[in-house]
Amino acid sequence: MLPTWLSTPLRVAVFFVFCCYGWLLFRARSFDQIEAFTARLFGFGAAESSVLAKPSTSAVLGIVALAVLQVCDYRAGRLESFKRWSIPLQGLLYSTIIFILIMGTSNAPVQFIYFQFGVDSIPPAIGPCAASPAPIVGAGWPGQECDVGTAPVPSKIGFDIYGMSFTNRIADEMERLDNELASQRFGGPAAPPNHSYACFLRRFAENRTLAPVQIIGVLASSVRRMETVTGLTTSFEGPMPFTYPRYSLTHDGHLEGRMPSIRTEDDLRSALADPQKW
Repeated sequence: MLPTWLSTPLRVAVFFVFCCYGWLLFRARSFDQIEAFTARLFGFGAAESSVLAKPSTSAVLGIVALAVLQVCDYRAGRLESFKRWSIPLQGLLYSTIIFILIMGTSNAPVQFIYFQFGVDSIPPAIGPCAASPAPIVGAGWPGQECDVGTAPVPSKIGFDIYGMSFTNRIADEMERLDNELASQRFGGPAAPPNHSYACFLRRFAENRTLAPVQIIGVLASSVRRMETVTGLTTSFEGPMPFTYPRYSLTHDGHLEGRMPSIRTEDDLRSALADPQKW
C-alpha cells in the first residue's frame, strides 16, 4: 500500500484527468468527435498543433484566489474556513471576488455553455432549404398549422382541439370511447396556451369552418412558455423553433397579442443566414 504522502496526490491527479476527460465527453457534438479526440489524446490520428490561449488577468487572479482559499481550508482543517474570519477580512474576500468577476465580464463575450446546445443544433436542423429540414422545424407554425378549416364528417359530432401531443392522445381516446365523435387537431410540440389561443383566434378571424365544439388543452409544464414567443427559449437541447404571440392585458382588460418578427420557417432560415437579424 502506498504511503499517504504519495497516494493522496496520485488520487488527486487521477481524478483531475478523468474530470477533464468527462468535460470532453460533455461538450463533444458527436460520438465521432469523441472518438477523434480520444485518439489524439493517446497520440493517434492526424497531428495538430495545440496552442493554448494566454489566460486573461481575471482568470489568473481567480486561480490565485481559489488557491489561497484552499490553503486556508487545509491549514484550518475544515471547509469554508473563511466564515470564521473577521468581518474586515471577509469583506476583503467578497470585494476581491466581485472585482475579479467584473474583470472577467469585461473581456470578450463568451456564451454560457448551456446556451450553446440549442444554438449549435438550430442551423443543422433547419437545413439550407425548405426541402431538407428536420421534422421538428416544420411543426407548430401557426401559418401552416392553423390556416385550415374543419371538414365535417357525416353523422358524427365534430370537435376542434388545440394543444400538443397530449391533446392528440386525448382526442384519440375520446374517439375510441365514442365512435360518434370526430376531431380536428391543431397544435405544436409542447405548445403553450398562448399558441393554442392564437391558433383559435386565427381560424375564427379568417372565417374558417369551425366545429361546434372547441377545446383548448393546457399542459402544466407548458404554462411557463406563456411568457415566451418561441419554443427556442425554454428548450435548449431540443429546440422547437416555431413562434407564437405573447399576450398581455390592455388598460381596458382585453388581451393583446404581440407576434415576433419571425413567423415562418423561411423567416427563421433567412434570419440565421443574416448575423445582423439573428
